Amino acid sequence: MVIVMKKKFLSFCLAICIVLSISVVPAFAYSEWAHADITPATNNRLIFKGTVQTDAPRYYVRQIQTNMYVYNEVTDTVYCNRRERAETVSYVTISDVLNSQPRGVIINEVTGAVYYSGVTQPFPVQDKDSLNLLGRTVLAGDLGDSYDVTAVAEERQKIRNSILESYGYTPENYEYYHCGDVTAVIPDEQYIDIRHQLNLREGDTRPGFYVTPSKNTIIAVNMNADGQGQVFKFHKNVDSNWVLAAF
Repeated sequence: MVIVMKKKFLSFCLAICIVLSISVVPAFAYSEWAHADITPATNNRLIFKGTVQTDAPRYYVRQIQTNMYVYNEVTDTVYCNRRERAETVSYVTISDVLNSQPRGVIINEVTGAVYYSGVTQPFPVQDKDSLNLLGRTVLAGDLGDSYDVTAVAEERQKIRNSILESYGYTPENYEYYHCGDVTAVIPDEQYIDIRHQLNLREGDTRPGFYVTPSKNTIIAVNMNADGQGQVFKFHKNVDSNWVLAAF
């Protein structure tokens, strides 16, 4: 009888260990990565792809999130700003097509995170691909083969200052950050969340950001595809999340 009870107890312990081994993820044993790609295609098109992936079996994965942000670094034009999530998968891919090859420097920024089952913190990843189309003489424009990044940023700031002033704000009362540079004062994931709340569409320009000295208010300024200036005000709530305020 004692022998039978010991066998049952050992079998029970073995079953518990198996369950725990499946439910508690040894995340350190796996790798996660992002991949960004820009591919010129036929009919003067550009194909964009972004993937966030892990080599863990999918039953260890609670969720994967992929963000793909494609823009022209010279003109600040946005071509894609999408976010996709999926559960119990090993990868999430976003694909998009631009039916032109605009003159400039095209950037594909892919960011995201892998969330493992039984693990609290996410595992963030990122990658970037770029395509320099400044030297393509078949494309319209006279930008030449290179450009001054600082001069372009300063010119964009002047435009954004004018938009902000048209809404009754004084640019000098804020600290200005050119596009993604705002991550100097807020975490990357908060910047990405703000960007998605702006619901940027193809043809819009990238937003610049004006931050109050208290760092509790951020104003995003850009132009939509129709050339109209836009201002979006965000406040930090009690949970330290940025909430879009109604005007």
